[in-house]
Amino acid sequence: MGKSKIIKTKDNIKFSMATLDEIVNLNCLPTGYHTAHLPLLDSCDHCRIPIRYLTGKTYICGHSYHDKYYNIHNGCKHCLEYYKKGITKQAKAFKKGLEKIEDEKDILNNEESNENDDNNLNEEENNNKTEDIDNKLQIAINTIDQ
Repeated sequence: MGKSKIIKTKDNIKFSMATLDEIVNLNCLPTGYHTAHLPLLDSCDHCRIPIRYLTGKTYICGHSYHDKYYNIHNGCKHCLEYYKKGITKQAKAFKKGLEKIEDEKDILNNEESNENDDNNLNEEENNNKTEDIDNKLQIAINTIDQ
């Protein structure tokens, strides 16, 4: 045990599973293998003390926890962090896409007509909406921990 490792190539990422003597595509593995903290094979992923069948479990994500630590975090803390980062990344990409569309609309509007106070008001409204969306996203992500 302990000889499993990630193999990064030019085209993709694979995982060498020492126990099975197999190399598999990382996309085929549970969520725990995609996080910054790879699952420990025989120990608690919180305190690193060996798991005993009566006091802990290995969960579907691949991480193992003593019951008390799993309950303290209301789930797998490593996978939760992975999902939160992914949600934030996707929300930012979506927001950038919306901003790009708005920029293209502004360019078209400016070519068709002279700039006036109405365009400035619309831009200010869009900025307020963007800030409101950012605030709501951050509040939603913060409530996941609670």
